[in-house]
Amino acid sequence: MKQTRRAQFPPLPRHNNNRRRWSLIVFILLSAVGVAIASGGVFPNAGLFVSAASGNDAPISASAAQQIEALVQDKLNRTPEQNKIDSQLLYATKMLHGQPIAAGVQSLSLNVETNDQGRVVVDITGNINQSLLQTLISNGAKILVSTPNYNSIRVEVGLDSLESIAASP
Repeated sequence: MKQTRRAQFPPLPRHNNNRRRWSLIVFILLSAVGVAIASGGVFPNAGLFVSAASGNDAPISASAAQQIEALVQDKLNRTPEQNKIDSQLLYATKMLHGQPIAAGVQSLSLNVETNDQGRVVVDITGNINQSLLQTLISNGAKILVSTPNYNSIRVEVGLDSLESIAASP
């Protein structure tokens, strides 16, 4: 019988598959974060940097800048009760009464859904006690869900009642 000899080659270097896998995962994650930032998904104002980098250096119009300034001033001049209420609800209340939202701003596109009676469903966070429940009822609120353990209550209420409810301690 003839013996066959195997050729002796140096061992091939072992590729670290884990290192490749992690490099690929890091690359994908960084790419996803970059896309999210560029599209404004993570940082809403990041789009300003993207448009500036793309060569679109057109400034915003003077009227848009005035409207933004008016909205900022409106927010700075709110009462303590109004500071407890979401801006969109405050703007919806003003628009309901035909009032300007701010100087030079007559209306805005809002994401506030009202029912046929002009009532909205809102979540209120705070100490859910008998005093708050009485305030809600006296302001015509319909209690939908109350979870005192989580300091939360969901009610259906008229837009006009929000500030007097927010005045409750």
